Amino acid sequence: MVEVCYRSHSLMLSVKRIRKSFGTRRLLHEASFNLGAGQRMALVGENGTGKSTLLKIIAGLEPSDKGIVTIAKGRLVGYLPQETVTDGSESALQFLRNATGIGVLEQEMKALEPLLDQPEKLSEYEALTERFERLGGYAFLDRARGILDGLALDGLDLDRPLQTFSGGEKRKLALAAVLLSGVDLLLLDEPTNNLDLVALLWLEAYLVRSGATLLVASHDRTFLDHVVERVLAIDPVKHGVML
Repeated sequence: MVEVCYRSHSLMLSVKRIRKSFGTRRLLHEASFNLGAGQRMALVGENGTGKSTLLKIIAGLEPSDKGIVTIAKGRLVGYLPQETVTDGSESALQFLRNATGIGVLEQEMKALEPLLDQPEKLSEYEALTERFERLGGYAFLDRARGILDGLALDGLDLDRPLQTFSGGEKRKLALAAVLLSGVDLLLLDEPTNNLDLVALLWLEAYLVRSGATLLVASHDRTFLDHVVERVLAIDPVKHGVML
């Protein structure tokens, strides 16, 4: 295993000596690397070597057996799993609002409005308002339309229930939700699945210009060539990561 460090960027993510096994099968061993703010990095390796598991550990959705994941204080993380379950009776617009946190923020802000004469409540309200504005809350529908158009879902009826969309459309909606979330660190697992060429080219351009820190697992080498600056490979023998 090789530990990779970057000193030219302020640190966004630090992964130190992560170990993960399932039963007697060792998947990750002493995996360590750093990711600077604004850097875009690929995570590659053979199927079954632990790419998805490592992303889940970083996202806080899977425990490691040992090791430490540190994300810069106050930074927000968005995660797109490889297998996205997006279903239910809620509309596409409701899904996007709930997935990005806009809907919850609106409810919390409304609950605080009668209490703004209290300094503590006013401070809470201002913090919520800042987050709401960062998500483009006042222009959320326009932002959502712009991203959906880029993903070749232009003209999509956002009032339709999720369960009426195809698997590919649901996957694009899940990707749109992550991109709309205004996060600092994007963790994307095979984001190009179900994307046609137009949507793929749009996503490449979006990720490059967004300024977000990116860690992406993908088998699409052309996509990675166009988007990332560094490549981390999971060693199938040592189960660590190397540049």
